[in-house]
Amino acid sequence: MRAKRYFSFIVGFLFLGVAVVLWAMPDQPKVPAAAAAQKRLQVVLARAEHAASLRIVHFSGITQACNRALLSFAVPARLVSRHVQEGSSVGAGQPLARLDDREFRNALALARATQSELQ
Repeated sequence: MRAKRYFSFIVGFLFLGVAVVLWAMPDQPKVPAAAAAQKRLQVVLARAEHAASLRIVHFSGITQACNRALLSFAVPARLVSRHVQEGSSVGAGQPLARLDDREFRNALALARATQSELQ
C-alpha cells in the first residue's frame, strides 16, 4: 500500500516538474521588423499548361501591379481626349491626355481685357 502511495507521489511530482519546465520555457524568439520584412514570400509566375483532367481551384486575394503611378492634373477641367490606353507603357514627355481649355482661354481673354482697360 505504501509503495503505491509513493509511486503516486513520484508521478505527481514528475507531472508538476514537467508543467513548471514547460511554463518557464521562453516563447518563440521575437523577430525584428527588418528581419521579418526580408523573409516575405514572393510570388513566382509560371506558364499555365493544359491538363487532361479538369480541376477547379479558387484562390482569394488582391492582385496589384508592382510599379504604379497615380496621375492627376494640376487644374480641374474636362477630359477631351486620351492618347494612351490603360495598361500601356509611356515614355517621359509623352502626352497622356488633353483637357478642355475653353475656360482658361476665356480667363486669359478677361485678364488681357482688364490689362488694356487699366492702361
